[in-house]
Amino acid sequence: MDTTKYSFIKKKAIFVWLNIKTAGRGRRGRQWLSPFAGQIMFSFYWTFDPKKSIEGLSLVIGLAIAEVLNVQVKWPNDILFDERKLGGILVEIANHKNGMLNLVIGIGINVSLSKQTEISQPYAEVCEIDPDVERQTLLPKLIQHLYTRLNIFEKNGINTEFQQAWQSYNAFSNSEVKVLTEQGVISGIEKGIDERGYLKVLCGNKIQMFNGGEVSLRKK
Repeated sequence: MDTTKYSFIKKKAIFVWLNIKTAGRGRRGRQWLSPFAGQIMFSFYWTFDPKKSIEGLSLVIGLAIAEVLNVQVKWPNDILFDERKLGGILVEIANHKNGMLNLVIGIGINVSLSKQTEISQPYAEVCEIDPDVERQTLLPKLIQHLYTRLNIFEKNGINTEFQQAWQSYNAFSNSEVKVLTEQGVISGIEKGIDERGYLKVLCGNKIQMFNGGEVSLRKK
């Protein structure tokens, strides 16, 4: 159940802000809950030219949020502060109407959770960064920068400039990591992303590439 919805339209996108979310869904089908007024939780509808690749889109969203909050990103779609999860991103294809690729992008960011909130992993809150944070002030800043980053992505894709910017916020940059795949666990040194948004991991003297899908990334 979603309650207290606020929606508004910006050129090319429709944004919906939720005050409570009790039946949300995260990456790989995980449950995603939002207690009343404890998070910024919003979704928006965005259209892309189907001839263009949307690989790496979650990285674009993550970088935009990290730049506004001055926090870090973890490939492919987590926002971190002090090595704890601050927020997450989910991108889904809605339909292909009107000859366009229509996406729904969902974002959740912990702002100030009650002490009774139960989360099964270490988590961070924006109030640790800014004790005076107000959701009503922060949300427009996030949306404006998301809009800017998405428009740049449509024109330039995951170019060298973006790769360098993303790497500067990468929490696992040059760290020893484990990549959990369906075939097993692969260890190496995390080396950022390529022009498709794929993860680069140095295994011995060879770079291996990984895309999102059913792959998870952990520090060793």
